Amino acid sequence: DVFEFGDKFVVAHLTDIKEEGLQLLEDVRSRIESTLLQEKKAVLLIDQLTGATDLDLLASDFGSTVKSVEGITFFSSQVPGVGTEPAFIGMASAMTKGDVSMPVKGLNSIFVLRLDDVISAPEGAIGGVQQQLQSSLQSRAGFEVYNELEKLANVKDNRANFY
Repeated sequence: DVFEFGDKFVVAHLTDIKEEGLQLLEDVRSRIESTLLQEKKAVLLIDQLTGATDLDLLASDFGSTVKSVEGITFFSSQVPGVGTEPAFIGMASAMTKGDVSMPVKGLNSIFVLRLDDVISAPEGAIGGVQQQLQSSLQSRAGFEVYNELEKLANVKDNRANFY
């Protein structure tokens, strides 16, 4: 069937049906191999990078560049020019001025950080962040309670079968 959404048309075609439960090894083999390969590469790189303190030398040895990042706080969700890297943000937040970190395995890369400068937050900045987090958690609480009640009642959502 052709589905019409305003001025757009959608033609859907079913290519596969995944049964509920454990997946077959053949279906997930490439994802597992890719994940294991990434983990092994990370361990090797971390071993090679451990103990190094000269970032410029490290960068030249590994064909990379040293990049400066500003404005990272414990409450940051993104690293400018890198993306979402919680391990990077956590390590940067725990360092003191002049420190060079041990190698950090991120989601997309291995990082070695040097903290060049620390800028104190303006007065009252933390209170605003606390209010924002509290508001976010309060709005999420109702959603989480509803999900748990749904699980306890063994509710099955079959709307996808009809819409």
